[in-house]
Amino acid sequence: MKALEIRTAGLGGDSLIEFKKGLFSIGPKRVAPIAWLGHTYPEGIEAVKFLSQNLNRHAFTTEKMHILVMTGSTKKIELNAMEQKIISLLAQRPYSIDELVLKTDVLSSLNLPLQRLEENFIIQRCGLTLTDILHITGRFVKWDRKIAEQYCEMFCFLSKKQLSELTDDLLDMGKNLLTMELLKRQLDDEVDPEAIKTCPVCKVLIDNMLAGGSQNYSVSINFKRPIIGIGAPVQYFLLGAVKPFGTRAVLPEDSDVANAIGAIVSKIVIKKQLRIIPGDQGGFSVEGISGTQQFKEFKKADDFVRKTLAQKVRKMALDSGTSSRKITFKVKDNIPKTAGGDPIFMERIIYAVLTGRPDITAMAGSQRISDNHHEVDGVDEVYAVVHHAAPCGR
Repeated sequence: MKALEIRTAGLGGDSLIEFKKGLFSIGPKRVAPIAWLGHTYPEGIEAVKFLSQNLNRHAFTTEKMHILVMTGSTKKIELNAMEQKIISLLAQRPYSIDELVLKTDVLSSLNLPLQRLEENFIIQRCGLTLTDILHITGRFVKWDRKIAEQYCEMFCFLSKKQLSELTDDLLDMGKNLLTMELLKRQLDDEVDPEAIKTCPVCKVLIDNMLAGGSQNYSVSINFKRPIIGIGAPVQYFLLGAVKPFGTRAVLPEDSDVANAIGAIVSKIVIKKQLRIIPGDQGGFSVEGISGTQQFKEFKKADDFVRKTLAQKVRKMALDSGTSSRKITFKVKDNIPKTAGGDPIFMERIIYAVLTGRPDITAMAGSQRISDNHHEVDGVDEVYAVVHHAAPCGR
């Protein structure tokens, strides 16, 4: 039996598109597409109308433009008074975060107790996604294209861009993010790929590669293996995403549903590492996080690393679709000896690994990207990328 290797990434058709401080971002948070909202809850148009009449309140961030709906889940949990008030409102129709703040008379959205309701899948958050952009451009249409366009028009107003310009930019951003995830997968076995974010030279070279080169030089990275894509809209992203790598994209038959099956039989694995090294002025330093962390005592440095890793992998796990919190730590020490036999501490690398099943009991058939090694007969020496439209069963 051979293994098909899939890398976890917070990127897909249901990745949330945000506009904050004048910049767009995609993922890693997952939401239901607005197109799905309009198709499933026609009265959701009232929430969109409210937002369109109060756009001046969202110039800084679109976070309060998310729309909440009831899922119909029969799971029973004991609700406090404010949670009950939110449920009673959403039982009437979908509401945006912004409108719920007004309806519940709280000071801000931070005072809305949504976390437990979302974690137990009693309510579902909806927002702008790549699936909505594909609906608007007519490339992939399954639900309500009109409401997706109306919702996206508000982002056009806030960003001062025409609809065609904005949709092209966001599709291009999604393609480039997929390219970066493929590159990170290649680097996984050698270095921490997240270090790319803090390396100015890496950023310049990668920007050159994504732009197809400049007048002076062109950067290319040649993959020696093909890339298999599965997921409903993968065909709209993968061919462009693999172009900088000079490799072949493979889209199998029935690739649009393959990842839903994979999510059911697979698990999610989150891995992160940090290093403890000798400090410049004595003591110990922690490498792998932004900013400088110095400690006089080794134990305090070790405790800090473990606590930081636990926080990071648990957040990454939630973003990737599992509520599992159990973490396994592995330690690798590099302590060579001098010619006289005295030990010299060079580094300690601490690895944190969190493994969990996807949270699909409430969302049957969820299409979360998985990091499991699926046993597939006769498949070897390939990369695989999962790119999904939106969780089915919603």
